[in-house]
Amino acid sequence: MTRQIIDGVAYDTDMSELVCEGDDGHSLETFWWLYRTANGAWFSRISDCNGRDDWRLLSDRQARVWLEKDANSLVEKYFGRMPDVQPIIEVNQFSRRAVYAAVKVLGEGHSHGTLTEVLLGWGPEVNSRCNPGNSMVHRTNALMQFYDEDQGRKTFDGDLLSEEIVKEAVRLSARREEKSDLQSALLRALNLDGFSVRHGDIIRTLPGELELPEAENEITRLLRKHQFITLQGHLDQAFRNHSTGDWAAANSQLRCFCEGMFNEIALKLAADATSLPRSEDKRALLGKIGFFSTDLNEWSADGKNFVNGLFKRLHPEGPHPGLSDEEDSTFRRHIVLIAARLFLVRMDKTLSARS
Repeated sequence: MTRQIIDGVAYDTDMSELVCEGDDGHSLETFWWLYRTANGAWFSRISDCNGRDDWRLLSDRQARVWLEKDANSLVEKYFGRMPDVQPIIEVNQFSRRAVYAAVKVLGEGHSHGTLTEVLLGWGPEVNSRCNPGNSMVHRTNALMQFYDEDQGRKTFDGDLLSEEIVKEAVRLSARREEKSDLQSALLRALNLDGFSVRHGDIIRTLPGELELPEAENEITRLLRKHQFITLQGHLDQAFRNHSTGDWAAANSQLRCFCEGMFNEIALKLAADATSLPRSEDKRALLGKIGFFSTDLNEWSADGKNFVNGLFKRLHPEGPHPGLSDEEDSTFRRHIVLIAARLFLVRMDKTLSARS
């Protein structure tokens, strides 16, 4: 019988299921075992000939990854059927906001003749939808409507129409040393999507894996699904303020959104949250009920955790942060989008599992 007490937790191999075991495959000096308790908890034991004997509690995700690597045939036995592989769907790098700003730049920078030439290059269907006989405003509006009908639409050459629109607008902007208001709006929109423009080239400044446009769309979907109307208002106002260069106002709205989001999540998941007047107490409750992960340092009793660090970064100088600039405000927006997507998706899955 092997029963170890570590940090106040009992690891009992006799009372648990041995799921799989193995060794290092080389010197045969290190051996490991993976166990699952009767209540569904996972833990591992690793021993070697030098006296090492490590016991570790594992999350479901860590256990699944372990099985995928060392006992792949058991993954679906313990975690259910995994989704089948799906085709890779090509997605837009740029948000609708950036595409719309780019279309406005095309209308400002092109004559009817040169716009027709560009549209024909993208395909006869594109040009026919943007009737050459109409005004420039009508033509650019038609182009945007054409894009909105299918945001994955491709040009005659197989490129995403959205990317070609943005590239053409950036090319036009590069010709001018002094940017117009519409061109400046385009640069800000690209910045929000994780891009910058240098010498006429679009440069990615953030990893594409962050999927910022997709994150924004998913956040909006979840806010609407759960009727978080006030939160959507804060987020919309933050984006509007950022687009006009009002950094302090954008920062303030992002802070309000983030604080309100955790309040609403607490009210959705815990009935006793209604009796807690302070936002700090509601966040502590989310930590207590396990919504925040202690393993990932999202929450901790000493206050040194990701969630508290997020608020300190969003709110370094009180409710009106004072001096700020585009780089700082854009950073705040990016980190809020990433965090909000994580926690709203988690909340949605938790509620779905309860129903």
